Amino acid sequence: ALNGYAQSAGWSLLVQTLANWTTSARRGTLLGLISTCYTVGNVLSWLLAGYLCEALGWRAAFWVPSLILLPVALVFFLFLRNSPEEAGLPPVRDDGLEPAPAGHASAGPTPAALSLGAILRLTFSNRVLWILGIGFFCMNAVRYAFMNWSIQYMADYQGRSIKGSALTAVVIPLVGSLGAIAAGWASDTWFGKRRAPVCALMQLGLAAVCVGFTWVPRGEWVLATALLALAGFLIYGPDMLMSGAATVDISHPRAASIATGFTMCLGALGSIFSGAGVGWLKDLTRGDWNLVFYTLAGLVLVAAAFMVSIWNARPKGAR
Repeated sequence: ALNGYAQSAGWSLLVQTLANWTTSARRGTLLGLISTCYTVGNVLSWLLAGYLCEALGWRAAFWVPSLILLPVALVFFLFLRNSPEEAGLPPVRDDGLEPAPAGHASAGPTPAALSLGAILRLTFSNRVLWILGIGFFCMNAVRYAFMNWSIQYMADYQGRSIKGSALTAVVIPLVGSLGAIAAGWASDTWFGKRRAPVCALMQLGLAAVCVGFTWVPRGEWVLATALLALAGFLIYGPDMLMSGAATVDISHPRAASIATGFTMCLGALGSIFSGAGVGWLKDLTRGDWNLVFYTLAGLVLVAAAFMVSIWNARPKGAR
């Protein structure tokens, strides 16, 4: 529980810091690149943990990553600044104008600090944020279903060994990192900083992939692996946009971290389905996977419908 609590704080604070340092024009692309910390990072952590358990025992899988984090924490403490103002630089403007030179007054107002009560009121009264959060609830249910059950699917249904199934499942976050980068770039470049259209289009594609799994025969593990890779690409694009760029876009500049935490909280509740919910569906159908994939497709379509409802949402103050 303590581990989960500590890790859950990382993304929302990172998103707030990035929001302070960048404009909405590059937000999608930059967050897509930074999101590889939890896609590629997941894969590296699995490989490292497997090696450490085999070579040094299971305790090493806890000690070594902790030791790796110590110098990283020191670098953050010494060199990371929460905002340009803390580094003696002018604040970033999101209105298309150049910032004032360092040491001079800014040409526009700087968002004032808010009380906790004001931040909470702004967050919980934000209709678009609720739409994002509920959509992210559905997306996280699907994301974690693929992450938690793909190994068993490949082993039970496609006949692969546990080791082979685990190696196959790695394609989900690896290809997913490319999907996150592509989604961020597309939202910045093709859709005028609108994140919802990219999410909706990728979610429609993901729903089709989920249905496609019901047509894959037993033993066709190569085809199943290709679909897992495509699913990863289509999952992590909306995942990054909904929990990052889109949330920052529609939240107050000084409340982006709490808004992101709120979205992530609803997503965490959705991830509960990936364990008990998928297990219950498999028990209900005596191990058949078709109902699982149809249910996942339905959840994705619900998320897509929410994104369509905010199709034209743009960053606050951006041109």
